Parts: sequence; C-alpha cells; structure tokens
Amino acid sequence: MSWVYRVDSIVFDDFRRQIDTHRYRVRYHITDSINENGRWAHRTIRSMRPEGSSRWQYLEDLYLYRDDYWAIEKRNNTMEVKLGFPLALYKAWDGNLFNLQEEAQFEILTLHEPLVVDGYAYNSTLEVLRKDVSNALQRSYSSEIYQKGVGLIQRREIEKRSDQIGQEIPRGYELTYTLEEFRP
Repeated sequence: MSWVYRVDSIVFDDFRRQIDTHRYRVRYHITDSINENGRWAHRTIRSMRPEGSSRWQYLEDLYLYRDDYWAIEKRNNTMEVKLGFPLALYKAWDGNLFNLQEEAQFEILTLHEPLVVDGYAYNSTLEVLRKDVSNALQRSYSSEIYQKGVGLIQRREIEKRSDQIGQEIPRGYELTYTLEEFRP
C-alpha cells in the first residue's frame, strides 16, 4: 500500500519578519510486514519530493501496528496511539500511552461522516482532535481525518507563538497534509 500527500507549509519567522510558503509531496509506502515482539507491524518508508522534482528522497522508516484496541505508529522508537477501538463518537485516549512523553488527550470529533476534501468525496470519515490550545499568545492545534478503507486523508497542524499581544508576525508554522494518491 502507498499514500502520497501534498504538503502545504507556511513558516512564520518573527525575527526576520517574514512568512515563507512551501509545497512538497510526502509518500508513505508499506514495504513488508514483520513480527516484532509477538505483534505484526507494517514497515513503512516515508520519503519526500520537493515541488517540481520527480525524485523521492528517503526520510525514515516507521512501523504501523493495529490490534483490537489500538492503531499505533512507531517512529524513532516512540509509539503514538493514532486510534482507539472500538471507534465511537467522542471516544478519548492518551496518544502517548506507550511512551514516556506527557499525556496527550486525543478525541474522535466526527464518525462515519461524508466529507469533501480538496475536491474528493469521501463517504465515511472520522476526525481525531489531537491538540487544541488557544490564548492571546499561543495557538496550538492538530487534527487528523481518516477515511474507512483508506486511512489518513488530511492532517492539519498549527503552532504559533507570540512574545506580545498583537504581534504582527508570530513565530511558528501551519502544515496541511492532503491525500493525493492512494494505492491499496
């Protein structure tokens, strides 16, 4: 299986008082399955391709696990719980349950909803809220949308911080992954 995402990135640089935009592609490609400590994992290669280039550049290996209770992604020896089963509206879980990082409360916001993303119609999606913090000096937000039988179709991340209220250009970024191609 493989997934190709268009990534739109906006970087806010308060020091240079500049906003930069970038677009590139990221591909996740399952290469094989391995038995790791009694659990089956799908070894997945993550690579990227700059806009205008035809060559994929290797970024990293990661591993995807799924059992009756969890869908887990292992990256750099850190496991993150992407989904908790059985799926239910407003179901919540600790995304960092299997690592040493502080608790990260994830929650299903929508379930089995039709949705149009970037012109593509999906018939059964779910949205997971990963983070939502907002105040006068900070905006930190992350969500993922999944389609049944496909997987991740969109990821949004926003991380912005200001040193003072009303600062014209904060520091941080906005990042959006949008599925462009899926091969089962």
